[in-house]
Amino acid sequence: MSDIRFNSWLHRSGTGGVYQDSSGRVGIGTSVGMNCLVNSGPNALTFGTGTTPAERGRIDTSGRVLLGTTTVGSATADDLTVATSGDTGITVRSGTSDEGNIFFADGTSGNSNFRGYVQYNHSTNALLFGTNASERLKIDSSGNINVGTAASIFANGNITAGIVTASASDLQTGPFNVGTAATISANGNATFSGIVTSTAFIPSVGWLSNRNIIINGGMLVAQRATSSTDTEYRTVDRFGFIKTNTDNLAFAQKQTDSYPNGFSKCYEIDITTAESALAADELAYVRYKVEAQDLRPFYNNDGTGKDFVLSFYVRTKQTGTYQVSIHKEDNTTRFVSATYAVATADTWQRVEIPITGDTGTSGINADNGQGFDITWKLAAGTDYTSGTPVTSWGSFSNSVFAAGHAVNVLDNAANYFRITGVQLELGSVATPFESRTYADELIRCKRYYQRSTDSSRGTDYTLELGSWHSPDAQISQVKSGTYYDWRFNWEVEMRTAPTFTFYGSSNEGDIHIEAVAVGSKQIDWNNNTLELSDKGCTFRHIEDGSDGNYTSGNGNAFGLIAYQAVAEL
Repeated sequence: MSDIRFNSWLHRSGTGGVYQDSSGRVGIGTSVGMNCLVNSGPNALTFGTGTTPAERGRIDTSGRVLLGTTTVGSATADDLTVATSGDTGITVRSGTSDEGNIFFADGTSGNSNFRGYVQYNHSTNALLFGTNASERLKIDSSGNINVGTAASIFANGNITAGIVTASASDLQTGPFNVGTAATISANGNATFSGIVTSTAFIPSVGWLSNRNIIINGGMLVAQRATSSTDTEYRTVDRFGFIKTNTDNLAFAQKQTDSYPNGFSKCYEIDITTAESALAADELAYVRYKVEAQDLRPFYNNDGTGKDFVLSFYVRTKQTGTYQVSIHKEDNTTRFVSATYAVATADTWQRVEIPITGDTGTSGINADNGQGFDITWKLAAGTDYTSGTPVTSWGSFSNSVFAAGHAVNVLDNAANYFRITGVQLELGSVATPFESRTYADELIRCKRYYQRSTDSSRGTDYTLELGSWHSPDAQISQVKSGTYYDWRFNWEVEMRTAPTFTFYGSSNEGDIHIEAVAVGSKQIDWNNNTLELSDKGCTFRHIEDGSDGNYTSGNGNAFGLIAYQAVAEL
């Protein structure tokens, strides 16, 4: 029997119908040209719309559904592919008190029907995420996030959690914003403007307390004086001013009541007479020296260095580019420098300088020697700036010591340089300045400098005598014949056996004597023996009668002294 062929056919019931044209296209409810099944051969069923029918969707030979495209999606997610040339999406519309669900099932009954899920609860306006058929994360109508039952991230930036840990690999597409107050970036950094609470915080680099290696970085302690016109260590403990070859300069180094928020003191270099011209060999800078053993955590066991950050607050009259450097003089000598810009005069600004760990060193010694010499340049002639800036760890020479520095703080009597909040810490990101109490900083400073007289008396180190006693004196313990013996310990064990200076109650003598039938006398420092250590001192004065104050016998006289003990690096 031969085939019966038609160019087209129509079956209609009422006003509708099914129409097939000679190309095999089937129109539904109309003639072919709109709303049709498009014949694409035996391997796919396609659907089209429009006057000139265009394919809108298909079911291919593998049963995969494609809408708006003829190309399947990823091999592991190609059962349904939706594509357009613009924004694309799927809407799940539910009742106002019902739920919209997307379920991930691995079975046909029980929990296997929704082993994983995304659910929107319209009655509470909450978005839920589940795994293993249980809720794991919930975002409520206010934007607060609950992770299980142990952690909450609130839209105001607050966090309540157990142990909080994060790494960059956990956040591949960041940043992740919670409201406007919290951001978690893909590099692992998190910023919150609210309050963060947790059962425990566990840093992977550095430590929570005592992270600042700098002693007296807030400039609270000034045992020697609050103002001086001399160089080196004269006012604020652990910080000194150095100048070389200047011929006109006059200045004062001071502890000053100028400071950014959260501080109470700063260290200032105040120019009182300008240096008329900056010669090639002239130089001025602020210095801080770090004890070597305090830097041991900055180095690995193989001697290579770890990343760390130097930060500080600075205020100066002159804008421009300043330089700061770190000279490692212990074990392997190394040097690195950085510049920073002061854009606004007479304004406190924080400077943060990250330093990459040194891979070309052999570590640092665990001893009481000098580790880092940190210097902030104020002015430098070409002898110190002609070299190429050493912005990665390298070798030292005079020509690179101030390379990159482009400001002369010495050129006007109105100029000044102020610094506070100095912090040196492990890690690649600067943290807020670690404030310590005055008492804590004072004890740390006494490892390097002590005086028996009160610091409020400035450069007057002599005994303050009202009668036979002195509140700031060391009194001899033994009088034996012509001997006066002193034995006492330092207030704090010092870095090393210090340089020791004696003071009496006037410039006429070094030791104050109180003796029966003689009264108060001053005698010169002569014919004595002295032994010093980092823990204390023992010394003996032997009377020889040369000053007319000889007192014989035992126990009828005693000596008093004031002192300075210096063990700076």
